[in-house]
Amino acid sequence: DLFIGPEMVVDADNIDFGITPVGEDRQASVTFTSTGSIAIENLEFAIEGDGYSIENIDPQNLEVGDEVQVTITRNAQNEGEENGILTASSDETDDLVVNLTGIGILLGRFEYIPTEESHVIRISQADINGERLVAGDEIAILTPGGITAGAVIVENAQSWELHAWGDDPETEEVVEGFVEGEAFTFRFYDSEADDELPANSTYRNGPEVWEVDGRTNITLTTLDIHFNWIDTD
Repeated sequence: DLFIGPEMVVDADNIDFGITPVGEDRQASVTFTSTGSIAIENLEFAIEGDGYSIENIDPQNLEVGDEVQVTITRNAQNEGEENGILTASSDETDDLVVNLTGIGILLGRFEYIPTEESHVIRISQADINGERLVAGDEIAILTPGGITAGAVIVENAQSWELHAWGDDPETEEVVEGFVEGEAFTFRFYDSEADDELPANSTYRNGPEVWEVDGRTNITLTTLDIHFNWIDTD
């Protein structure tokens, strides 16, 4: 049934921009349609949230059956989840809200492509030649074929989690990451020496090969000897 008066619908209530490197643009569009019996007057759009923007759109009237497309640009400002809201408002219609979400990642020396599936690696301790890692150092995880499939930049913490991203089967011409059963290889970036070094791993618990949604706890060192863990329970 035709609504008596102005009315508007939107083709998406939520937009997930997925995982994007900090500083890199990603765009998505939503369409608003006038579905009532009379035109919508003074339609305006506003956006809130760090890292989300739209081009300036002047207030406008939307005739019955007409639609307007709004393009949202997501530019991750920080590492982690960032949320936003796009609001469409007019003189006589209820506000329509589109919720926005995205996750930012920091890329440093090691570049990689996040995908839909991952195996989480928790690094509970790491050192370069017996010295703890310092801010600016990096830890990367590589596939048997030498593809960097995840990395973390060291800040102040002394333990870290990184995602070992899986290969995307829909991009046959590109290898982004791991497939089931592949072993992990690790590398350090020593920021003070501006050098990359292989890292030896000791597995404390969890799978030693890549699995979808797997979780593994390890330690890393450039030394030939591994950490010896003693249970005190």
